[in-house]
Amino acid sequence: MTSASTNTPSFVTATLPPTVAPLPTSTLLPPSPVPTNIPIQGTTTTQVNVRVQTNTASESLSIIPAFSQVQIIGKESTGNWLQVIHENKVGWVRAEFVQVELSDKIAVVEIESGRGSGRSGVVISGINVRNGAGTEYESIGVLTQKDVVLITGKDASGAWMQIRFLNEVGWVATEFLQIENVVEIPVVNALPTQSVVVSETPLALAPIAVLDNDSMMMPFFIVDFAKAENFQITGTVSSLPGDFEDWLGMASYAPEILIESTCSNTILQMEIWEAGVVREQFLSPCGGQVVLKFSENQSYTVRIFQPAEIKEMFTSYTLSIRVVD
Repeated sequence: MTSASTNTPSFVTATLPPTVAPLPTSTLLPPSPVPTNIPIQGTTTTQVNVRVQTNTASESLSIIPAFSQVQIIGKESTGNWLQVIHENKVGWVRAEFVQVELSDKIAVVEIESGRGSGRSGVVISGINVRNGAGTEYESIGVLTQKDVVLITGKDASGAWMQIRFLNEVGWVATEFLQIENVVEIPVVNALPTQSVVVSETPLALAPIAVLDNDSMMMPFFIVDFAKAENFQITGTVSSLPGDFEDWLGMASYAPEILIESTCSNTILQMEIWEAGVVREQFLSPCGGQVVLKFSENQSYTVRIFQPAEIKEMFTSYTLSIRVVD
């Protein structure tokens, strides 16, 4: 997962004409599939997946490129996910990857239409979703940090929460959810559990970087020194099944480029590609400086990656890139 910042795009708020109210009718009409909230305009800070539900386990409907304008029609009650319209489809994106000037104007909407207001829970650590209220039950999926789920009940002990997961019923350990007013959640019938209470433990996996589907041919961002002399790129990579590599395009109009890097660990590697071939490789560039000598008016690609064989590792990084005086 990647994000870049330079020459922050200006924001233009879309102002739509007022909706004309329909004439009264004695016949009840079915709910309209078209959102009625006036869209608020935002701008993505990286490539983001538009998902069916407010969790990374749900299907991806499409991908919005970095620095793209997006129409926001709602947010779930915790504010971690935004409901958007993209390619004539309604879906959800992580709020942290969208810049919005009028965030206080975004209406709160249900995370599952037709299921009432419900109560939302925010996942605070990677955790299994099980088909019963106990660790002895089968895992039917995994939730990651900042996923938001609809809570439909709890077991008699309060140690497990019943949730909606991919349109089915699942159970997760309460201690790994952030929930308001837990005492108000109704007790529901759970599958029989053993008399000995077994505590769930968080998955041993490190955080997972969100897949952004960039590649050598489609880098997530282009550093163009014809437009500016200084750039700062931030991003994350992680072990599989997360995003283990990022691709950065670079158009050089200067003979020397300086890259300074800071990382959360020392395993990050970097490669400079020219015409589909690795030109230079840096095994541990973090915490140091790299001076690249480029041919003017030549395009290059930078691959920032974590070796695929390394397991359960997550790396955040920042690259400061500038022309050498």
